[in-house]
Amino acid sequence: MQFGNQAGNQLVVTHSAGTARFVAVLIIAMGIAAGLFAKNDVAFVAVALIFTFAGLWLMWRAPSSHHTFDRAQKRAMLTWRAVIGGRRKISLDFDQIADVLVAETPVYDEDKMYRIELLLHDGQQVSLTPYWLPALGVEACAGELRRFTGLQGRRC
Repeated sequence: MQFGNQAGNQLVVTHSAGTARFVAVLIIAMGIAAGLFAKNDVAFVAVALIFTFAGLWLMWRAPSSHHTFDRAQKRAMLTWRAVIGGRRKISLDFDQIADVLVAETPVYDEDKMYRIELLLHDGQQVSLTPYWLPALGVEACAGELRRFTGLQGRRC
């Protein structure tokens, strides 16, 4: 997750899903390869279908994000673009955002994964990415969002 300041009034937060998409293409290729070697073997056909659909699902679930926070207009424009599944866009006034959270989930042993979420006044949580990320840069990005929007954050 990267962020940059444009002309002092805008904060742009982006995240590329390039790695996930590359893995998805490899999984789809393995599914196709398994299908080519199937030769009427039900197990190979099942493996081919599972790999192909898993790769397509990963392509659908791995959108790149481009979020613009505009201090002058006090508005956030959140955009996610996926290869499969199209584009999703949400526009929020800063007044609708109650807090910027760093959510965490445990994975393997004592490791954790993180994502930044916007807590809205109506109780909804809007995640800036649909998947969890390693700690690298997440806390700094959340801190910059808190500072830019004037909100105080907390861990959840």
